[in-house]
Parts: sequence; structure tokens; C-alpha cells
Amino acid sequence: MKKLYYAYIVSNLKDYFEDKLREHGAIILNCDLVINSNNNEPLYYCIIESEEGIIDPKWELKAQ
Repeated sequence: MKKLYYAYIVSNLKDYFEDKLREHGAIILNCDLVINSNNNEPLYYCIIESEEGIIDPKWELKAQ
């Protein structure tokens, strides 16, 4: 069963992260550049669709 997950990714690891997701059959639905409020560093906030069990369930987007 496919589920939605989120991730915050540092900009210099974005390509690596995307490659690893593709290896596992996950799809990045959206990726926006945001600023980390703790240290003003740019991060990518990504929404990912993946089969259950590939990504840690703590990163699952829950329906509101």
C-alpha cells in the first residue's frame, strides 16, 4: 500500500537522496526550498510517495 511521507533534505544531499528513493521505487511528488528556522540554512521540504515499509513510519504524513 502506498503512503505519503515528508522529508527535510540539506541542499548538498538532494541529488543523492532522490537517487536512493528511485532505487526503492519511491516518487517525489513535490520539493520546495525552505529556510530552517533554527539556523537559517536552506533545506528542501519534499513530499514522497512510497510503498509502506520503505521509509520510517515516523515521517508519514497523517490525514488531518
